[in-house]
Amino acid sequence: MNTTIRKIGNSEGLILPKELLDRVNLKAGDNVVVVQEGQELR
Repeated sequence: MNTTIRKIGNSEGLILPKELLDRVNLKAGDNVVVVQEGQELR
């Protein structure tokens, strides 16, 4: 899946499609872990 980093106020963020959030059982306000592997985020 590709998504675009967007400007959100003074920050930048990713918009995740609802279908993806439903598949991984996440909702607004949930914490996620982001890991950098080389030039990728996982």
